[in-house]
Amino acid sequence: MDIAYLEEFEVLARELNFGRAAHKSYVSRTTFSRHVRELEDFFGVELVARSRPAQLTGAGEILALYLQGAAPGFEQLKKAMREVSVDGGRGPGALTAPARQGYA
Repeated sequence: MDIAYLEEFEVLARELNFGRAAHKSYVSRTTFSRHVRELEDFFGVELVARSRPAQLTGAGEILALYLQGAAPGFEQLKKAMREVSVDGGRGPGALTAPARQGYA
C-alpha cells in the first residue's frame, strides 16, 4: 500500500464523489478507484459503498477519522524529511541507523 492512497481516501471522504476526488488527487478515475480497492484489500474491509453519491461504510468512517487526526503529523513528517534531505541527513545532529547484525 502506498501512503498516497490514504491521502486520496481522505479526499474521497470529504468529496463523496470518485470523479471529483480523483481530479483533486491528480489521478484518473480508474486509477483512483483501483487505489481505493487496494486500500480495501489491505484492511480487509469495504470502505466505500459505491453509490451516487458515494457513501463511506462504518470502516470507511473510522479510517477517515484516523486520517483526519493524522494529517498534521504527516505534514510535520514530510517537512522534517525535506529538511533532512537537504544535506542527505549527514549534517549536525543527523540521525544514523545502527548497523544490521548478521545471522549466526
